[in-house]
Amino acid sequence: MNKHLLFSLALLSFSSLADDQIGLSIGTPAAINFVYKGEIADLPLQLSGGYWGDAARGIELGYRFMEQDSAFSSAQFLVGYSRTEDRHDEVDEWSYVGVSATFTYKGFYLEPGLSIGTGDYSNPQLLLQAGYMWSF
Repeated sequence: MNKHLLFSLALLSFSSLADDQIGLSIGTPAAINFVYKGEIADLPLQLSGGYWGDAARGIELGYRFMEQDSAFSSAQFLVGYSRTEDRHDEVDEWSYVGVSATFTYKGFYLEPGLSIGTGDYSNPQLLLQAGYMWSF
């Protein structure tokens, strides 16, 4: 295969990954979360969650319906599940749908949101993530 063609293919594959981000956050759904934001099957998705044994676990999937290159970087629809257990073995669970907005600055981000759902909390519930994202 031609060297120029290989180089062009490598650049194209790199540019498609340039918008993907991974990071860490505190907040919903699992207290401490691993976060991925990018495209999966050409859909602008984000996935966050964590598993910390009985203490906390959760997962959240978001679909970005609005994106822009500014401090307000995106808005997304969410679906998620969160479970926490305290030292007295009291379990709180929350299955939800909601919306959130992402505000970014030099890799740091804040993502407030609002959810409705079923479980041990009243409706509506506030959602919040704060963290740092690395682009690759």
